[in-house]
Amino acid sequence: MVADEAVARAIAPAMEAARSKRAESLGVHLESPLHRSYGEESPLGNLFADLMRAARPSADVGLINGGGLRADLPAGELSYGSLFEAFPFDNKLTAARVRASELRAVLAHHFASSGGILSVSGIRVEVTCAAGAPSVRLMRDGGKPVRDDETLEIVASDFMLTGGDDFWGPVKPPPLETGDALIREAMALVLRTKKAVRDADVFDPARRRLIYPGPRPVRCGGP
Repeated sequence: MVADEAVARAIAPAMEAARSKRAESLGVHLESPLHRSYGEESPLGNLFADLMRAARPSADVGLINGGGLRADLPAGELSYGSLFEAFPFDNKLTAARVRASELRAVLAHHFASSGGILSVSGIRVEVTCAAGAPSVRLMRDGGKPVRDDETLEIVASDFMLTGGDDFWGPVKPPPLETGDALIREAMALVLRTKKAVRDADVFDPARRRLIYPGPRPVRCGGP
């Protein structure tokens, strides 16, 4: 197989632009690697959920699924290429407004199921067993309980909020608001406003955002 010189010349500018974009610094220093996890709460999952919520200031809750985390972020100056490798999808930032009781039902369904973990921002989730099924309690970051009648704006990917990974479960999907912003670009804009990110800023093993009994799927009173 021999490379076609005419084709190589034609695509050379695009290849150079891609190399330049890959090397572009986002202006933020990571003091340690930020690791991902498909099935458990992780520093990278928490960071991305935080960035998505920050990208939409009206949002109460940010959510991202473990399947969307494809590479760890390395320590040092963060490049656009590393961010792309960690989230290589062209999903769009999407929002929905739900009652807290509906979000509790979504999360109860999630913890009774297998698959990628949902990382959260803006709330803490405590799962217990009640009447033989997972029961979810929601709290603000400061510990204040979220009332069932409160309306929460959640921000996630268009993949999730259009029903990917059976996100809604037993809950009827609400109207969605999807803009033109790609999640990766929205996260990059927020990262450019930061000077540094530490593992401890986004993950505290002693104060997890997700508390639940045993591994997922949570089984209550069954085999």
